[in-house]
Amino acid sequence: MTRDAGKKTEPTTVIGWQGYTLTVPGEWTIAGIGGDHQEGYLRLDGSDMPRCEIKWFADKGPVDIGQVVGNYVKEMTRKRRRRDPEVTIRRDTRLLGRRRGGKSQLECFAWKSDRQAQGAAWRCSTCGRTTIAQVLAPLDESLEELAEEVLLSITDHPRDGWTTWATYGLHCEVPEEFRLDGQKMMAGLIELNFMLETEHLAVLRWGMADVVLAREGLLDWTKKELRKRLKNWDCAFEETEVNGHPGVVVAGDPTALPARVKRFVSHCLRKPHGSNARALVWHCASEKKIHCVECIVDDARLDLPQEMCRRIPCHR
Repeated sequence: MTRDAGKKTEPTTVIGWQGYTLTVPGEWTIAGIGGDHQEGYLRLDGSDMPRCEIKWFADKGPVDIGQVVGNYVKEMTRKRRRRDPEVTIRRDTRLLGRRRGGKSQLECFAWKSDRQAQGAAWRCSTCGRTTIAQVLAPLDESLEELAEEVLLSITDHPRDGWTTWATYGLHCEVPEEFRLDGQKMMAGLIELNFMLETEHLAVLRWGMADVVLAREGLLDWTKKELRKRLKNWDCAFEETEVNGHPGVVVAGDPTALPARVKRFVSHCLRKPHGSNARALVWHCASEKKIHCVECIVDDARLDLPQEMCRRIPCHR
């Protein structure tokens, strides 16, 4: 993103959520999420106000993008309170012109009230989702160039079988068949959990590693943290190198007899089953972060933790 603000290139960041990725100004962060892969909502805030909103839904039948935009602006007008400024709406603004970036059935729109927004709606023929996205700004801010760059940067489905998840500086890629099962976004811990039937993936990042590891080494810290998470697994811990950093590799088998029997039966039936616990933990000293990829996977995915680690940039 190279907006001309006194010939100064502003820093940017990549946001990834539910198959959507976009490039935005560096200060924007995820402030609101809802729904799932089929239907949901994402809001990014700047330091002063909401700056970007994305809504999506999947519909097997035909979609009239004009009607989608009409319903969207109608609902926005309906929510206007009596004392709020009038809402001025423009349809089919041609903001993106012919540079549709592969987006089909596209219509652009703009509105002004106590703030302004420029947006677009489209239907993706690849993933089948319909998207409504808008970029917002104060009335005294130039918006068109920024809105065009952000909207054109949006991709709405995974590439090459991997889904990008990126928020608060954590950037990872997960096989696209796995769906988000939960998340934690706290000052000291970012955690994303994914599920596919009996298989589970987790990507975690802890902050203030210099303080944490001043009291104990990475191996002892990993044993304490992951034994709580993998309490039903008999795990072995070994120091190693991960992504060029000091690390720990963890391998575990189920401890309970019913779990071992279920694993045996699933393998006999040749059905995928989350029967192996594998994790890789590493300390990035330059960023003062501890990263972890934790997987409960079938025998066919034993290489997945290493592949996911290779796709996580832990420092600049």
